[in-house]
Amino acid sequence: MTEEPNDDLVELYRARGLPEAQALFFRLEEAGIAARIDNELLQGVIGEIPAGWNTAPRVLVAGRHLAAAQEVLRGFLPPAGGPLSGDDGGDLHCLACAAPMGTADTCLVCGWSYEPEANSESPPPIAPSDGPPPTHSRSSAESTAPVDTGPAPMVGRVAWLEVVAVLAVGVLPHLFGIIWRPSSPVPYWVDTVQLTGSCICTVIVVLYLIYRSGEPWERFGLVRPSGWDIPLGFGILVIAELVWLVTLRMGLPDNPTPYPFPVPRSQADYAMMVIKLGAYAFAVELVIRAYLITRLEVLLRSRGKAVLLSAVVFASYQAYLGLYDAIFIFCLGVAFGLAYLGVRRVWPLAIGQMLFGIHAELSP
Repeated sequence: MTEEPNDDLVELYRARGLPEAQALFFRLEEAGIAARIDNELLQGVIGEIPAGWNTAPRVLVAGRHLAAAQEVLRGFLPPAGGPLSGDDGGDLHCLACAAPMGTADTCLVCGWSYEPEANSESPPPIAPSDGPPPTHSRSSAESTAPVDTGPAPMVGRVAWLEVVAVLAVGVLPHLFGIIWRPSSPVPYWVDTVQLTGSCICTVIVVLYLIYRSGEPWERFGLVRPSGWDIPLGFGILVIAELVWLVTLRMGLPDNPTPYPFPVPRSQADYAMMVIKLGAYAFAVELVIRAYLITRLEVLLRSRGKAVLLSAVVFASYQAYLGLYDAIFIFCLGVAFGLAYLGVRRVWPLAIGQMLFGIHAELSP
């Protein structure tokens, strides 16, 4: 197959930090535009090498997608300030006041600098434009209506405190439940009310924290349900069943204790089972996949680490059941995390989680 004549990567934007570059990268992915972050690995060694314009993370796109990418960028940059001058020959602009900076790292007009130490606490607003967006590429293209993409992802101490708050309401109650568990299963309706109520409270708190952050819901996979979510959910179920079969062949000792949860007996119990497991599946996928992976991939600067850490948290739910179940849930968490990175939607993961939970409850 012949390649497009304009497939070479061009620089769309040179960000003031990795979180801003990753935020723009996610916006481009949501718009269906393939992108790449250059200089990403250098951000981990800032201090050993000089920081500034030459080491700033660059967002690259294919030349044939540049016009569409600039349209996304126009909406990504929040309005604050006046238009840029278009007669500077493509030199660097200050991200605070839009003044031409030439090749300097520090703006002579307002003092803003590309040095991360000078801008880590409260970065100034990025200057907008009435004409072409203030990209740092050497080419320009016409743009149409802007796209509202929201602010950059939350970073720093505030983001970590928010993660702790979500874990406190979404994970710790399950871990505390391990300390005491009745010797015999409670009535099915009691288990349904307790688990469903706990999950609803968790969902409310997490959704409120996302709302308070000001970030778009789409960043956390909270998009309008689609007809494709159901077949994708069955695909997630297939992945879960395959992980279960693989872990069975690992030769690990199975859990000798009986199934510790109540099982449905009547038609009313089966109806409550769907409600209970549906609420549980959505709460787990919202906390473990949609929220935790989205936050950790920015805070840890690694999608792989985010998926692995979220899988560890997910496995902690079932650690009391024994080694086999802990390893199985960890592997399942890794598989679900990779699936989330692929679809960036909560609904398919929640549907697949619910269906697998129904299968597990009907065959204890």
